Amino acid sequence: MPYRNTKTGTFGHTVEEVRAANPRTSVPDGKPCGDFAWYEPTEPPAGHPLQQPVEQKPVGGLQRWTLSDLQPSTLAPWLRTQLVWEYEQRMRVIASGYPPSERESWPVQTAEARALLADAKAATPWIDAAATARALDRAELAARIVSKDAAYRSIHGALTGIRQRIEDDIGAAGDDLAALLAIDVAKGWPA
Repeated sequence: MPYRNTKTGTFGHTVEEVRAANPRTSVPDGKPCGDFAWYEPTEPPAGHPLQQPVEQKPVGGLQRWTLSDLQPSTLAPWLRTQLVWEYEQRMRVIASGYPPSERESWPVQTAEARALLADAKAATPWIDAAATARALDRAELAARIVSKDAAYRSIHGALTGIRQRIEDDIGAAGDDLAALLAIDVAKGWPA
């Protein structure tokens, strides 16, 4: 519960502070004691995640709040962090059907697939093993790999381009707080 010291004018004191200042007195929570007047607490306002509620001098027995100022020097890095999170979430979606150990083999798969489609006699140990295990023709598997790689690259390129555009917007906003606040890193992505 908040208390105001009537002698010093300071406010935001806790009941523990009031009890410490009045050690020989029983101080019930929410009751005035000595130089301390109790005032009705209120909920702090919600603002931007970077803003902090700051208690103001109570008026009419009620607690008052303002929000701390937003600074471009903290808002721009925060936006960049949020942007990376948004981007990584979307990248995880397009790769989610594949375990990490398989994703590690993608460069080998695509290199072998392109080599095989260019030359039917190309050495392709990874594709040979996978095609045999799946009972597929190696050229068929190579065509599937190339097709999936093209689709992945297209989506990956689009997502990366959107991230880079938003990064450019953050950079272009510079120290303009209104321009930075207008940037929504969660908008503009494909569904």
